[in-house]
Amino acid sequence: MPPLRERVEDIRELVRLFLTRYNVRFRKQIREISDSALAVLMEQRWPGNIRELENLVERLVAVTDKTRLTEEDLPFEYHLANLDRRPEGRTELLQAACETFERNFILRALERTEWNVSGTARYLGVPLSTLKHKMGRLGLAISRKIVDQLGGEITVASRVGRGTTFQPKFDRVVTNREVAARAAS
Repeated sequence: MPPLRERVEDIRELVRLFLTRYNVRFRKQIREISDSALAVLMEQRWPGNIRELENLVERLVAVTDKTRLTEEDLPFEYHLANLDRRPEGRTELLQAACETFERNFILRALERTEWNVSGTARYLGVPLSTLKHKMGRLGLAISRKIVDQLGGEITVASRVGRGTTFQPKFDRVVTNREVAARAAS
């Protein structure tokens, strides 16, 4: 049988299998893994083959309290899989990696304080104005405001060298017009 790195199309089903197995073992309710997290996993070389993937999923299930695994849940080294494949543009890649780390670090702090920005600034030990500036630069402020106003939740996926995507989820259908109206307010 060929190694896992040659069968990346199998990773989605293997992750589902391992999620089911470790949900039972750890009494968790993780229903899915985001597409962006799967994309990161599919970029790996997997020297430990399927066993390495299984160990990763086991660790993720054991430590998360969420019902959905996202790219932010993956260990940092998994985000660096294609560093060796991009010899040109190292400076830009370093900048993107730093921004990804900073964005994820601030997001975790925001989640810990239930998106209380003042509380997050105190928690991080930075002035409120600094945190607000960073949130604006990293695209975190406006997205959270809109999603809160429309009664949803947001998933943020950061990919080194590829930027950040925000995936809002709502309990109802939300039109582009509603989002634009909230952004303008």
